[in-house]
Amino acid sequence: MVVRDAVGNKLVQNDQDSSVTYDGPLVVMINRLSASSSEIMAAALRDYGRALIVGDTSFGKGTVQQSRPLERIYDISTKPLGSIHYTIGKFYRINGGSTQLEGVNPDVVLPGTVDDQEYGERTEKNALPWDSIAPETYTQYLDIDAYVPALRNEHEQRVKNDAVFALMSQELSRYRRLKHEKYIPLALDERMKMKAEDDAFRLNSANIRLKAMGKDEIKNIKDLPEDFEFDDVLLKECVNIAADFAKAQQKHLYKAGNAPVLRRFAPPT
Repeated sequence: MVVRDAVGNKLVQNDQDSSVTYDGPLVVMINRLSASSSEIMAAALRDYGRALIVGDTSFGKGTVQQSRPLERIYDISTKPLGSIHYTIGKFYRINGGSTQLEGVNPDVVLPGTVDDQEYGERTEKNALPWDSIAPETYTQYLDIDAYVPALRNEHEQRVKNDAVFALMSQELSRYRRLKHEKYIPLALDERMKMKAEDDAFRLNSANIRLKAMGKDEIKNIKDLPEDFEFDDVLLKECVNIAADFAKAQQKHLYKAGNAPVLRRFAPPT
């Protein structure tokens, strides 16, 4: 990872420990709420060819902040004056790219559970733009790109008829539609109709998930215990992708040094 300050000074964060604790298959799962240091960590593992990235595009916060107290030693006031939080630099990937605004893009995309029109650095009014710097000298371990097409295909075949995955897309679309509605009726009968439609949608959603878990359907959404937890289908699919990745590496280990030159030295994205 590289940090560059406002005047252009660069600080390269090097690994001080050359030992390898784990050299097996590795998958990192991210989503829209993965921000800042978690994005840089995911990006570093991907850039070094150590991990496959799965999930949704991350938050896109590639800036460095620090806080300074407003109190001074000789202030007369004894009341806390708070602090100021301000940006002092930007994070960069070792390939020269940035996570600012763009975030980290997954190799295998899973359905988003967070509205990317509502969350993300790009929604901030004064967000700094994306830019890039010269890449650092580094050595990759695996050619991750060589595995991606097959892994994507296996994932798509597995979920193309999955009712819960389809439901997740419907739920996000419905949330966006309701969020952008400017008016709601005040008439009691219209509000009761809206509530009935909402209850019916929630009941149908719950039953789709219960069926996928091999459980009996319910007749009323209130029949579902308050502490009931549905299966995390995204996490389960991430485990499936990790298993596919491990099997693929057992069949063939694509070392980064054997990757096509144009792919190894492609410009940052």
